[in-house]
Amino acid sequence: MPVWKRLLILPPILIGIALMVLQVQNRSVPQRVDLAERARAVRAIPVPETAVVPRARAYGRVRPARVWSAVAQVAGEVVHRDLRLRDGAILLEGTELVRIDPTDYELAIRQREADILATQAELRTLEVRTENADASLEIEERALRLADEDLTRKRELLQRGNASQATVDMAEITLLNKRQQVQNLRNELALIPAERALTEAKLAQLQVQLEMARLDLARTVITAPFDLLVNDLAIEQAQAVTVGQQLFTGQAIDEAEIEAEAPMEQIRALSAGIGMGLTRERLTRVGSIPIEAIVRFTLGDLTAHWQGRVVRWAADTIDPTARTTGIIVAVDDPLTQAIPGERPPLFNNLYVGVDLRGRPMPDRLVIPRSALHSGNRAYLAGADDRLIIRTVRVGLVQDDFVTVTEGLDPGDRVIVSDLMPASEGMLLSVVVDEALLARLTALAQGLEPSP
Repeated sequence: MPVWKRLLILPPILIGIALMVLQVQNRSVPQRVDLAERARAVRAIPVPETAVVPRARAYGRVRPARVWSAVAQVAGEVVHRDLRLRDGAILLEGTELVRIDPTDYELAIRQREADILATQAELRTLEVRTENADASLEIEERALRLADEDLTRKRELLQRGNASQATVDMAEITLLNKRQQVQNLRNELALIPAERALTEAKLAQLQVQLEMARLDLARTVITAPFDLLVNDLAIEQAQAVTVGQQLFTGQAIDEAEIEAEAPMEQIRALSAGIGMGLTRERLTRVGSIPIEAIVRFTLGDLTAHWQGRVVRWAADTIDPTARTTGIIVAVDDPLTQAIPGERPPLFNNLYVGVDLRGRPMPDRLVIPRSALHSGNRAYLAGADDRLIIRTVRVGLVQDDFVTVTEGLDPGDRVIVSDLMPASEGMLLSVVVDEALLARLTALAQGLEPSP
């Protein structure tokens, strides 16, 4: 290769070296930058002190407050049945629903009445016998005295020789006969009280049988004991029924009950709010309990509600596994409150929810439940906007908030946003969430429903 061609590589190399020299000469000296602490943006609210309304949400099925089973107490043929007596029919109190053939029971009444008349005649006969026996006894006692005097006189004559022994013997026989007659009358009078007592007992028994016959006659007519909804109809006209046969059932329409199950912790909070513990006496007490109850039913986009009353605790429905207990809520006039298209009737077995609200508990510190960490720690923003991790003691626990009994003071800024990781003393940039504070206060006071 010619020498001149090899020399052609030198210019590019020289140009590259020149460029490197220029870059080294023109480079800037690195400047030192001090790192600044970075603040984490968080949302916080001042801890409010407010009245708290304890709440619980329970679920259960509707059942009638009273269920009546129409059972035949007498046997016979059904001679009348109200034409409206059908499943699902509503019949008013006092309506004659079923009549069983009363003929046999009317005859039984006549028979008992006749037996009573005969027994009363026996008593009158005993009274006459008593009067006759008393009169006869008086006569025979007088005759006995005369016979005794006659025997004495004849014995005196016998001693003087003016009478024979045969005459004396005849007088003595007459005296003995009179004594026998008097004794017989006395025996008869002694037996009459026992006969009278036996006859009076028989009369009393017949009168009881008469009352039973009249009661059986009354039982041939079955009337509605209260306004009821008919179910389980099992008879027809001219059907023969037996004693103990169930004819139909009737459910009271004036009141319905819901045995609702709720967590025991929430029920305990409700009880604490009204000043009553879950003692055996409290659990079994019947009567209105000062807890507000709203019964709710949801079907698609339809939500209906009824005003209820907590009437008693269901002490026998405590579930130790699910940690729930029952509470009985009553709703008045569950059928007549129905509004077509808006509120259905509260029929039996309808599954509903119950919102329970106790009495307000004053002066409680409240924080959102989400602001509680590890069960007993709260994140606070200190006066210098640095993180404080504080252990607290929780009181009432609700779905969306808790009350704090120890560890916080009113106005402490509790952090309500996620903070991961959380280090004690880290710098914060705090923004007060006024909307959350207002909603928390409303929830605690029961002014806004839980989501």
